[in-house]
Amino acid sequence: MQFITKVLLLCIVVIATVPCVSAETTDVTQAPISWDILRAHLMYAYAAYCPQQYLQNWSCYWCRNVSSVPSVTVTQLFETDQGVGTYGYVGHEPSSIVVSFRGSASLENWLKNAEFWQTTYPGVPGAAVHYGFYTGYMAVSTVVVNAVKAVRSKYPSLPVKVTGHSLGAAFATLCALDLLQHGVNNVQHWTFGQPRVGNQAFANYFNSQVTTRYRTVNQNDLVPHVPPSSLLGYYHVATEVWFPSNYQSYVICPGSGEDPNCSDSDKIYSIEMHLMYLGYDQKNPQC
Repeated sequence: MQFITKVLLLCIVVIATVPCVSAETTDVTQAPISWDILRAHLMYAYAAYCPQQYLQNWSCYWCRNVSSVPSVTVTQLFETDQGVGTYGYVGHEPSSIVVSFRGSASLENWLKNAEFWQTTYPGVPGAAVHYGFYTGYMAVSTVVVNAVKAVRSKYPSLPVKVTGHSLGAAFATLCALDLLQHGVNNVQHWTFGQPRVGNQAFANYFNSQVTTRYRTVNQNDLVPHVPPSSLLGYYHVATEVWFPSNYQSYVICPGSGEDPNCSDSDKIYSIEMHLMYLGYDQKNPQC
């Protein structure tokens, strides 16, 4: 925990029984959303932190922690060579194909976080993305796309739900677009604690392509505020789902991705909130 704290603070310096749930909805033309739906995607995101031997038979803590969350049949595990550290899985459950990316869990991951300079996003005029996030995702792009296509060939009617927490959420954002660009339709984006991935031109393009997109922010979580919007024009993708003061009530924030009345209204940030989405402590247990 102390290591995570130091690295996150360094990044800021470098880059300048749950009861009934209430939701204030102002911008919903997407797939349905509820606390239970968010929890299912969070469990799939957290599961990516577990070692391969626990994912292969879906026996990790996050895989089994919530009985109402459907089990995933994992068809592909992916992990890059040392130096990049991208890791996750592709699989399916009765109602969807799942792609999940692990958040920061190694030195290689933190180094990717720190590569904040931008690179051109191919094929979209004016769009630029975080160099570290982009190169980290592209290292597994071919494996992920082929794995998803293989599952889709067997289950053509299932939507593809791409998820991740923290760094994994950044990879998920790039993956959702990549799948669409490779001819995979009905792709959804569900992320937690996502940092900004690119500039406003990139965000606008993402929003125009990915019709179901929910980017959940827990209270005053630090990570969604980096890289700062003042740096190189970084800008969030839509649609923000903000839990302003507890783990139960959320607001669906309108707009293209940056809403001054939602998490952008916080000016004092917390690392602890980054690890406590929906009240589930990501760091304990790990699997």
